[in-house]
Order: sequence, then structure tokens, then C-alpha cells
Amino acid sequence: METTQNEIIEKISLAIQTKKTIRIWYQKLTEKEPTLRIINPHNLYEHATTDNLIFDGVQLNKVDNSYDWKQFVVNRITKIRITPDNFTIAKGYNGTSKRYTLSRVAIEI
Repeated sequence: METTQNEIIEKISLAIQTKKTIRIWYQKLTEKEPTLRIINPHNLYEHATTDNLIFDGVQLNKVDNSYDWKQFVVNRITKIRITPDNFTIAKGYNGTSKRYTLSRVAIEI
């Protein structure tokens, strides 16, 4: 069962506010099926030129415990789950960046 966009937005917002890791099933334009991503979300915002609702987060790599900063377009998420795992603010996060001018929810620094 797919999750509605409102539910997805609510869960991303809650995860950012409570610093909880999320599991999302994300549909890339170049893939046939959504793939599972494990993310520590930091900021939910509207893109200044495309008006897409986006969130920035750290994608965790389970194989080597590395992470990468990624952007995710909210309307490409088909399912989301908030995990019980807490996270800390990742190195490199700048909540005052110009990209967050239209921020809806951000991590409290």
C-alpha cells in the first residue's frame, strides 16, 4: 500500500523535528521500481526555481557505514517509515544556506 503525499510530508517533518532516521522507497526517474533508502533527514523545503518540495538528508550505506548528502523530491517517495533510531546533525549541514530560504521544517541547531 502506497502512502499519501500528506502522510509522507507529515512523517518527514516529524522525523526532522525528532531527529529520527527514516526508511523511504524512492522512485528514481531512471529505475523501474522504487528502491529502499535509509536517510537522516535535515531540512524540508520548496525548491526556489522548480517549486518541488524537497528534503535534504544523509543517505546511509549499510555496507560500509558511510554516508552521503542527497536531495530527495518528495513526490517520488512511495512509502516511508520512521525508525526508532536517533541521529545527530551531520557534518556539513548549514541551516542558514540560501537553498533553505523556503524551508518548511528544519533541524534545530
